[in-house]
Amino acid sequence: MRQAPGSEVIQAKSEAVVPGQEYEFPELHSIALPSGYVVNLGIGPVVIDQTGRTIIQPYSTRYAGLVHYVDVDLSQIISEARYLRGPAVALVAEEEFGGYGFWLLNFLPRLLALPSYDKAAVIIGDDTSSFHWDTLALLGIKRKSIHRLRKSRAVKADMIVAFSDNSRTPGELVRIRLGAIQSLRRHFLPVVRSERRDRRSEPPSKLFVASPRDAKFALVNEDALMSELSQLGFVRIDLGRLTVKQQIAAFAQASHVIGLHGDGLANIAFASVGTRVLEIFPAKEGSQINYFVAAQQGLLYGTYVGTDVAREHAEGPTLVHVDPAVFVQRATLFLN
Repeated sequence: MRQAPGSEVIQAKSEAVVPGQEYEFPELHSIALPSGYVVNLGIGPVVIDQTGRTIIQPYSTRYAGLVHYVDVDLSQIISEARYLRGPAVALVAEEEFGGYGFWLLNFLPRLLALPSYDKAAVIIGDDTSSFHWDTLALLGIKRKSIHRLRKSRAVKADMIVAFSDNSRTPGELVRIRLGAIQSLRRHFLPVVRSERRDRRSEPPSKLFVASPRDAKFALVNEDALMSELSQLGFVRIDLGRLTVKQQIAAFAQASHVIGLHGDGLANIAFASVGTRVLEIFPAKEGSQINYFVAAQQGLLYGTYVGTDVAREHAEGPTLVHVDPAVFVQRATLFLN
């Protein structure tokens, strides 16, 4: 880290001993930091106190202890910080947790845990997607209140609200925060249902979630599998072509959901009790996050492990093959 002349080395602290009051929400800890800063260093968010000299480590990225090795002039970044009047909530993710699933299941419940969350500015990261804007809009947050924090930039606010769980993985957060799913459903489902009153007579559907083009995993024979599933009443849904509201509505009406492990399956948070969910995994990768969601929601959840196929390119997605006939035979419980 390059330092400006006369500046001191910023010290990392193991505890948030700073002016201000610490608040505890259900299964979450947050801090309200007067005149604090949030810096996006690329490796993740760093929360700094009003002096500009102390990193509040428990409320920063888990990589905050490495800040001295980042090749930026942190004191210069702080001096050029954009000022936001009033409170601002920091929802800047580490790069590896920048997907829809993490945003939906981990970041939005943090925001919803705050009283009058819609009155505060919201700070999001540099790598934004349409789902960031769509979900915040559904929560009634105006676009002018959303501030994109680019890498190597800082924001200062009269009050910075940050969370202490940045070092936890998505699965850990969903598991420990029992109110997360209920909070999402309470805020999102009424908005979606209010626009579907004329369509309530539609029967629940059987969904096969298509693999996104830019996903980390991909089914190499998706069309063949879909051909078998269509005979059982399944319809393919391409989440990349739907708004967040449309995705929520589709999962809320679903009786069955089948899909390859990935961010899109996070929408099972909006499924009804008893919905059957079958998640297809690669042979050597995956996580338990959707199991935790299903368990909290009373969904009938199962897994099916496919066969990994050699990648064409080292940087490409993990390719997964599923034999359609064998799949249908072994997954009967989840298909009918």
